[in-house]
Amino acid sequence: MNVKILGIEYYLPLKTETLLDLNRGNKKKELKRVFEATGINKRHISAKNEDSIQLGFKSATKILKKFDKEKID
Repeated sequence: MNVKILGIEYYLPLKTETLLDLNRGNKKKELKRVFEATGINKRHISAKNEDSIQLGFKSATKILKKFDKEKID
């Protein structure tokens, strides 16, 4: 069997939240520690009606647009 991975795709929800958004009610020092520990300063948040199946479907749709559908096995 000869199998190859020809591409990888992803989908990120449009809504984001930054550490500055979290700053409301938190000490800046604590947020700095979170960033230093994780390197994360922004995260994507799915909509209430968006689940993992829909996110996966959107990813699959993006990657399939890159390939000729007649040549996909």
